[in-house]
Amino acid sequence: MTLLVGTNASGKSNIRDAFRFLHGISRNYNLAEIFGEKWIEGGVLQWRGIRGGTREVTFQSQSTFALEVSFSLGEKDSHIATYRIEVNPGTSSKAASVIAEHLAIAGQKDSVFEAAHSEQGQNNLSVKVDGVPFNNPSQPFTDYRPVVSQIAAMSSPIGDASLRDASLRDASLRDASLRDASRTRTRTRTRTRTRTRTTSFANVPSPSVREAAQAVMKALSSMRFLDLNPDAMRLPSLPGQTILGDRGENLSSVLQEICEKPESQQALLQWVQELTPMDAIDFEFPADFTGIPEAQRVINEQDLAHLHESGWLEDAVNFTEDEDTIE
Repeated sequence: MTLLVGTNASGKSNIRDAFRFLHGISRNYNLAEIFGEKWIEGGVLQWRGIRGGTREVTFQSQSTFALEVSFSLGEKDSHIATYRIEVNPGTSSKAASVIAEHLAIAGQKDSVFEAAHSEQGQNNLSVKVDGVPFNNPSQPFTDYRPVVSQIAAMSSPIGDASLRDASLRDASLRDASLRDASRTRTRTRTRTRTRTRTTSFANVPSPSVREAAQAVMKALSSMRFLDLNPDAMRLPSLPGQTILGDRGENLSSVLQEICEKPESQQALLQWVQELTPMDAIDFEFPADFTGIPEAQRVINEQDLAHLHESGWLEDAVNFTEDEDTIE
């Protein structure tokens, strides 16, 4: 367990915001959605934006900010990946954009991919894949969405030799049209370079750049952030809905699942008694008028607020993952 301790305004929330930004990338949001909000069909708020929005995201009103994170891809004998992204948060009249981005894996000569902002061209991003410039008009890169999520969502693998060959072949044909005399040598160098790059990437756990990007997205998505709301916590939920929502949804069914085992229920009661002023002796789950079970009304609004402030509900998520131990 890692704890962040510091006085007010020392930067604790900034660290959380940085991790939330990376988590937003893993959810395939564009930059505007990460900074702002994400709504889904039915008017349901799925994502609350980064605290302070685009106006407060940079240090001392600088024009850009950068985040870099290193982590393991996989569990056993995994490679260490380093992901870095630099972003211009934009202005009131200009959208946020990616300035630079790269993904590298320890032990590899070239980055898995690297992108840089360019004022030339419609997409404003020049991208190299495994050290080779990537040129595929059917799948252009945009600067308003992180490149790693664009690669992960591509319909065609770009780390395999097929598209790298296509990109290099296009460049070779352009050169050949200008220099017919050197056409054969240009194509030979292109094929040789492609084989060398493919062999270098073969040591990476994923056989393609796309799968490496998907592994990064999976690693970043493993983080969990709760923005608990008493109204959402009071909503009834069906048995079997055992994942606590970001706003506290499914609380009653999560508690009901915990209480299925007498020893888990007793441990939960003991925990509640120690952390809150409630004189709780049991949990009951009566059904509402639709027949959906809900937590007993003895857990009132003040109790919910106290559970929220104490951090008990955040810990309850860990409890449901392993019913025999409480972390």
